[in-house]
Amino acid sequence: MEVIEELIKDKDAKRFCNESHSWKNEHLVIAKPYGQIFREGYVANFHQKIQNVTCYEDDVWITSHPKSGTRWTQEIVWCLKNNMDLEKALSTNLNVRVPMLCDDFFANDYVDPQASSFEFVKNMERPRIVHTHLMYDMLPRDLLEKKIKMINVIRNPRDVIISYLNHLRILHGRFANTA
Repeated sequence: MEVIEELIKDKDAKRFCNESHSWKNEHLVIAKPYGQIFREGYVANFHQKIQNVTCYEDDVWITSHPKSGTRWTQEIVWCLKNNMDLEKALSTNLNVRVPMLCDDFFANDYVDPQASSFEFVKNMERPRIVHTHLMYDMLPRDLLEKKIKMINVIRNPRDVIISYLNHLRILHGRFANTA
């Protein structure tokens, strides 16, 4: 299936990028036919890499929309898979224990700023727990073809919006006067 990027020419999307600390001077696109929004360059740089990620039958994949309770789910699943080793959980960053497979436009400083999320996931000790915010149809072919364990976190959209607003207020100092 051919995937194309369609530039979003909306003034609010442009304002969002300009006011973001990490997306300044970036352009948002819709990856068609999926309808998911990314920074420009996703299709050229990352879509094929994501499709070709090797998955193993002992993997657990956590998928969710951002701000849906993903971190709670990651902690719970990691602890269950690691015999409730709370000492290791407290001493190792969650982003290292359960990395996010993405198109690398998210900061990767918690692992290795020079490494891609693809390389990190590829070299992880098995069994792996991986999370992503990609929609189902965009997940690696292996994940869809093999019988891989997948947990999809779903939260009430109204709660997601409030959580996102609070996240932006804290992280970026934006929308401070929004009620």
